Amino acid sequence: MNKEPIFSSQQLIHKPRGLSSSQLKHLTAQLDLQRLWKTYLQPMLVERYPGSQGNLRIRQFIVERLKALKASWQVELDAFEDRTPHGTVSFANVVATLDTAATWRLVFACHYDSKYFPRDRHGRVFVGATDSAVPCAILLELVTALDNRLLKAKDQNSPASYDLGVPVLHLIATPFPRVWHTLEDTEANLDRPTVENLSKILATFLAEYLGL
Repeated sequence: MNKEPIFSSQQLIHKPRGLSSSQLKHLTAQLDLQRLWKTYLQPMLVERYPGSQGNLRIRQFIVERLKALKASWQVELDAFEDRTPHGTVSFANVVATLDTAATWRLVFACHYDSKYFPRDRHGRVFVGATDSAVPCAILLELVTALDNRLLKAKDQNSPASYDLGVPVLHLIATPFPRVWHTLEDTEANLDRPTVENLSKILATFLAEYLGL
């Protein structure tokens, strides 16, 4: 028998803390688009389908960057194998938890692997800039820019708890970008203002929801 999600009364009354205009400006000023682009995004623009050397290298890159932050994230790998049209393949999710003792959690997620495409006649590979190197770079920039705030947040009391059920908000373009799932999904076809705006939106959401 299916059971409806059970939410605690505390969860239902949890409200984000709004930011003033000056607080919002100060928050978004901490984001560094150059760092996002040069330090986080560009290293990911390689072929990185599951089981490839590029996939392993980017996984290690993400883990190393997270472990270097002052907020002391607990970083774990959820590794498994599964059957695919190309045989059995190894996968690994990178799970970073800010406070393992927290009774409630806000989860940001994206996939660092890329879809497999054979090389074209020019030797080009699929690097999946929008799908999904940019989201990974944005999340790394968020935790870097807000490192000190997140470190302080670990000492705060949790305002809510979850019993069952996981509400999910899926952020995705509609319609899909014209280069989606093509070899043209490259850095050259990214829109920098859109990447910057999405970073600011997510930083604001994170700061308001967690009361940073």
